[in-house]
Amino acid sequence: MSVRFVTLNTGLYRFGTLNWPIYAPVPHAADRLPALAKALSESQADVIALQEIFTAGDINYLHEVLGSDYHCLCNQRMTGWVEGGVVVFSKYPAASVSFYNWQSDVLLEKVFGSKGFQHVELTLPNDQPLHVINLHSIAVAEEEGMQGRILVDDGGFTTLGEHHVAILPHDVNGVPAPTGVQ
Repeated sequence: MSVRFVTLNTGLYRFGTLNWPIYAPVPHAADRLPALAKALSESQADVIALQEIFTAGDINYLHEVLGSDYHCLCNQRMTGWVEGGVVVFSKYPAASVSFYNWQSDVLLEKVFGSKGFQHVELTLPNDQPLHVINLHSIAVAEEEGMQGRILVDDGGFTTLGEHHVAILPHDVNGVPAPTGVQ
């Protein structure tokens, strides 16, 4: 069996209220949304994993364009913001969807983005599970050496069963390696 998979850092990193941006470090995010929706709908992907898409409005727009063949899998706060800015659209149903915050995230990103990783367990037609671990890492380190410790310290990864397949799409947010980290 084959699965067509698309992953993309959308750059739709903006927050606001009443459609007025308060914090928008990525220029032209709103202008790119229709083109992104069109490209994704034409991709014929079975699974789409996106990073840096934080508002429920953006996700709802994409889901509307993609259509009802796709399940929209994300964790939303009561404010409408999406945990970690990560979402998976899938033609396959999800057995589970969870989100894990990075404990080491910087204050600004804890307030706006609560970055971390999403774990979605999809059920393929042959009943085989497919694990999608959609990562959105922190942008900067608060202290020297933090970037290299994030995955080790925060953990949270589920031990996968025998014959389970995992895909790890991610937005790494690379920064120069701290001294002593390779």
